[in-house]
Amino acid sequence: MVDDGYSRGKVLLLSTGHLITDIYPGFLAPIVPLLMAKLDFSISEAATLMSTLIIATSLFQPIFGYLSDRIKRIVFIVIGPIIAAFFMSIINLPNSYHLLLLFVFLSGLGVASFHPQAAALTNLRSGTRKGSGMGIFVFGGSIGIGIGSLLISVIVSIGGLGAVQYAIIPGFVISALLYKSFCKERVVKIPEKNNNYSIQTASLILIVLFLLVAIRAIVILGLSAFIPIYLAQRGEAVVYGGITLFLMHSFGAIGGLVGGHLSEKIGEKMVIILSFIVPLPVFSLYLMSSGLISFILVSLGGFFLYSSIPVVIFLGQSTFPNRISTISSMIMGLGWGIAGLTIIGFGALAEIIGVKTTLFYLVYTSGLGFILTLILLRVKLNSRCV
Repeated sequence: MVDDGYSRGKVLLLSTGHLITDIYPGFLAPIVPLLMAKLDFSISEAATLMSTLIIATSLFQPIFGYLSDRIKRIVFIVIGPIIAAFFMSIINLPNSYHLLLLFVFLSGLGVASFHPQAAALTNLRSGTRKGSGMGIFVFGGSIGIGIGSLLISVIVSIGGLGAVQYAIIPGFVISALLYKSFCKERVVKIPEKNNNYSIQTASLILIVLFLLVAIRAIVILGLSAFIPIYLAQRGEAVVYGGITLFLMHSFGAIGGLVGGHLSEKIGEKMVIILSFIVPLPVFSLYLMSSGLISFILVSLGGFFLYSSIPVVIFLGQSTFPNRISTISSMIMGLGWGIAGLTIIGFGALAEIIGVKTTLFYLVYTSGLGFILTLILLRVKLNSRCV
């Protein structure tokens, strides 16, 4: 059998770490209505709270990505889950909106510190199977957000907002397992390879990929932030919003897993096109539906919306193979962080035109991704140059 350099155990452990770390940001959206009731803040302030989490988890990733490429020590995959777990699991304690913002921000920094180094390690441990390896890694994070949304909904439905403290345990457990597995790997060995692109071509690829990430992130983050509020305004229970987000993120995780594998069969660009075209009509129909059909539609929309995430990540890594932590942080973090800033604006818009209409505008944003993909089609990409 040919050795393809694929380390299944390492990739699965990193993906599990991704799953558990991303459970914690998944907590926030479903319990925002409860926090609004406790601290009496507005929809726009709720959107600011969501944006604070997104900014912390995303915009700060390039800093940790740069540090990972420079010091090359296995630090951030261990401390990240602990910090994320601790501060999100005491989110019930603040008695002021500003202290709540601080806790959310600090939890987000823990998430940010984990991602670049974990993505780089996944790339290196995937050998020649970059699409599949990154697909599994993205699957872990995506399903983690979904599990977090459902888990916290069940926890607070049974034990109230104070019961969130019991969710701290998984973060500490996975940090211990990651330390045990990677503590001897003191240095991340970045392969000394160059890509086949000119600086201009590589820059164009990175810009287009970055914009694709930002557009997709606007849609995902906007839906995650406003669907629970929309459902609460319809009179639905908190757990209903949790189930909805669980389905969207979980089927999105499956979509990322399938998309990463499928890209090795039908090509990266086709996967990207489908990921932006299909969600537009599917989520539009979701907003006009209810009951079982709404669950089916949100699941289908999540599946396609997430399907190109691993493709975009390893295309960026392929373009800059000697800076995979930094590039991973830019694609996974910076693009999402920029998108997170727009949620504040959409929150203000929702105050004026209503949450449902705002959700429609968010869905239409995915059409811009298709236009950008047409630009990407003109650029020669070779995802297997890593």
